[in-house]
Amino acid sequence: MPLPLPHPHGMSASEPPFSLSARARPAAGPRADDGTTSDESAHADPGGDDAWMFNATPILGVPVISQSGFEPKRARAPQLTPDDLRALALTATDLGVWEWNLSTASVRYSSLAADILALPAGAETLEAWIERVHPFDAARLSSLLAGAPSAQRGFQVEHRVRGRIGDYRWVKMTARLVRDGGGVPVRVVGTIEDIHERKSAEVKVRELETRDPSSGLANRAAFLSRLDTSRMESGTAGFDAVLYISIDDVARISAGLGQAGVESIVRGVAERLSRWLDRPDILGGRVTSASLGRVETTDFAVHLTAVRDGDELQAVAADALRVLREPLYFGPDEVFVHVHVGIATSLDAHEAIELLDNARSAVARARADARSRIGFFSLSAKSDALDSVRL
Repeated sequence: MPLPLPHPHGMSASEPPFSLSARARPAAGPRADDGTTSDESAHADPGGDDAWMFNATPILGVPVISQSGFEPKRARAPQLTPDDLRALALTATDLGVWEWNLSTASVRYSSLAADILALPAGAETLEAWIERVHPFDAARLSSLLAGAPSAQRGFQVEHRVRGRIGDYRWVKMTARLVRDGGGVPVRVVGTIEDIHERKSAEVKVRELETRDPSSGLANRAAFLSRLDTSRMESGTAGFDAVLYISIDDVARISAGLGQAGVESIVRGVAERLSRWLDRPDILGGRVTSASLGRVETTDFAVHLTAVRDGDELQAVAADALRVLREPLYFGPDEVFVHVHVGIATSLDAHEAIELLDNARSAVARARADARSRIGFFSLSAKSDALDSVRL
């Protein structure tokens, strides 16, 4: 009696794809030298026991047995060794492998590791790797690798390497020490992973968190963070300074053009200051670098590094005023923007926020002096600014 099988999805229940019927086992033919009959040679289970197999193909997880009859069971796949399994796992996770032989000082890189690190063909040293590392990351990586033979636990580090077309890409390195039976370090093994896409996405997220959406400049928090980092990393050559640029007559601009007009003027000032700082000759060798941020609704700050004296700051501030002297346009309207500039240096501040506040108080001093639009920080100016806030 036929035994119906389950119907795969999409097939009519009234039309069974096939049925299974009992069949007599064929008679044994002449016995061969290996002890099997001619029929058994063709149909016996390679695993033994003269078991018979149906030709089955899974459809949607259901074994489907063909009507073409019986076929021998396929030979079992060879067992994978632990090394094979590890290799398959690494391939599935896009991890390159490297191995440092401590006795010979040679390094073996898998083809994927060599490709991720953009190593030259035949590279077998740590130096070939470190030579391609970004200058800012090379010292740290070299230090970690130098300490690897005595490391008590595994470690990892993210760093940048120079690609084959000269661009830098982020990679993640892991490493662990391997000892022999006597506890002697014999090699360091690890992996290399390309994490450039993830790091790029993280940078974009950080930019969204640290950028002023209207002007595209660093917001107050980001500006202060950069200022604080720069102060910690600065050497003995010169000092840091902040120019605080504040737009005047904001109420007048708002009354005439509305809040949309104010934002338009702010964007215009931001673009003009950005172009000014991007010019290679703008600083004239007076300072090493400059960065710009929007720190209040209508206020900007410029961070200058490696300043040598106050005269240089005076010249840079005067140049900023000159750049902003030209009119901005809001639709058909021509708008002249007036600003005051406050200057403060790291010589009078211990913290980034203090430096920024000092520059802001210097603006109040400049506004109090009808003869100049530039003011330098002083303790009296800061006191006056605090009194005005209290009032």
